Amino acid sequence: MGGGAILSMMTALEVQPGLSFDLRSALLSVAGFFGGPLAGLVAATIGVAYRLAIGGVGAPLASLSMCCAATIGMLGSRWVAGREIRERDIVVLAAATAANAAAWLTALTQAARAVSMPPVFGPLICLVFVGTLLAGLALLHEARLRETLHANMVYRAIVEMLPDCLNFKNLRGQFEAANIATARLMRANSVQDLIGKSDFDFYPEEIARGFRADEEAVMNDGVAKTIEQTVTFPDGTLTRLSTLKKPVHDSRGELVGLITLNRDVTEKKRLEDQLQTAHGYLEDALINMADGLVLYDRKGIIQFSNMQYRQLFPITGDLRVPGAALADIIRKSIERGEEAAPETADFEGWLAQRCLWVLRAGNRTIQLSNERWIEARTKIVRNGGSLVLLTDITDRKRAENALKQANEQLVRLAWVDALTGLTNRRGFDDAFEREFRRGARDGQSLGLLIIDVDKFKAYNDAYGHQSGDRCLQLIGEQLRSTLRRPADLAARYGGEEFVVLLPNIDTAGSTAVAEALRCAVKSLRLPHRGSEHGVVTISVGVTAHFPGQEINQTEDLLRRADDALYQAKAGGRDRICLDVTASPAATLAKAS
Repeated sequence: MGGGAILSMMTALEVQPGLSFDLRSALLSVAGFFGGPLAGLVAATIGVAYRLAIGGVGAPLASLSMCCAATIGMLGSRWVAGREIRERDIVVLAAATAANAAAWLTALTQAARAVSMPPVFGPLICLVFVGTLLAGLALLHEARLRETLHANMVYRAIVEMLPDCLNFKNLRGQFEAANIATARLMRANSVQDLIGKSDFDFYPEEIARGFRADEEAVMNDGVAKTIEQTVTFPDGTLTRLSTLKKPVHDSRGELVGLITLNRDVTEKKRLEDQLQTAHGYLEDALINMADGLVLYDRKGIIQFSNMQYRQLFPITGDLRVPGAALADIIRKSIERGEEAAPETADFEGWLAQRCLWVLRAGNRTIQLSNERWIEARTKIVRNGGSLVLLTDITDRKRAENALKQANEQLVRLAWVDALTGLTNRRGFDDAFEREFRRGARDGQSLGLLIIDVDKFKAYNDAYGHQSGDRCLQLIGEQLRSTLRRPADLAARYGGEEFVVLLPNIDTAGSTAVAEALRCAVKSLRLPHRGSEHGVVTISVGVTAHFPGQEINQTEDLLRRADDALYQAKAGGRDRICLDVTASPAATLAKAS
């Protein structure tokens, strides 16, 4: 383009004395647009050097005009960088170049002290536009042609190196194009030996006739089709092919031939046959197993399952077959009611964790909604999958649950007061010792209340022992319902005495709980004509153990609470009394 700019200046058209015109700007602009900054700079340097060499009044302005033209091209190159150049981009370039030429032609006219613009000013600018447009379109066509040739070369290389057979046949079934793999399959010396020939030149007539019938069926249907074919060559070699046949149409939509892709699957089919045979042997060997057996791959997909496995899950047995995903099976099992839905808002997280079971070695139990239990024993296999052996353990599980319930009943009988349902003396002693040690170890306080039903002997004498038992039951219910914290414990200590343990609570809290219990019992309004209050009431002794106190035995704390209870009863009953060592306040009492 630099040389072209020199040639253009050498053959410039003189439009008026002292003023010449040429197409250098079009060439320099196109150079920068298609060649980028380097090409634009080189072309502009060549053109400017020549223009300065021939000299003249307008040499500086002319040089600047050439630099501007090359700059326009370089800016355009940056504008289209990273995308395909289109025809409208060339039109924009031509317009910008023509505008640049018009500006500098005006400047040169003024520099030459011309009275007016040359009469051919408009046609000259149009000529710059057309010249730039034609040069740009020519180079665009050349670039696209190069890209097409390069792409064709790449595609041909890819086709030639394909391990599968790829070829094109015309409507008569004759080869018009093929790769090396096709020639190798057809036992031809080269690809050229295939051109113009058909399957009848290489296969026995019966086989070739079958191939031709398949091709005609695909062309008549107009839809691509994959066909399994078995070929026996004259030398006795047996080859199994997976063949894709696709009809080809021209731009007018008329059928022109058929593309065929042949893949030799002989070895694959042999291995599949062997695998199928081995699978049959394995299934025969496992069919008489008493337990269920299932094999998963590393993604939780079933690879094998025996009949016993499917029978263990009668509701979803139809889904537990090779190819099924464990996640889908679990979803359907919950949907059909075979398994209970998890009590969690994050179902997908639970499902993902559940699916990981099959990839971890160990024993697990699965509970079904029909009160059946399945034990799953998992072993990891070499490929990262797992082998799971499943056994119905419903009978064993029921026996275990029955034994567990019996043991729980025994524990309940041993630790629960039969009359009130509260913890009995034995359970209280155990809990008291445990909480006392824990509070001392963790530096936490422990509140203790001893409760006595006021004049309970008089109540029994007046109303009878059955009414007395009912009274104790109602008081026990009030104690249980009034205590709010899970760690708080109410127990029947003996006869008409109750005790309450209050872990991790201060003196004020213990006192508040004691007062709440006293009010709760009094709110029952059980008539008691042997009491000065007219209703059943309680007296409460309150004490507490704090870190740093010199109390090392539970008996000491119990004695202090009992002393406080004695003071409450001595003070008129229906009141609470705080142990003097548990708080600066010696006694808090409240009469009815």
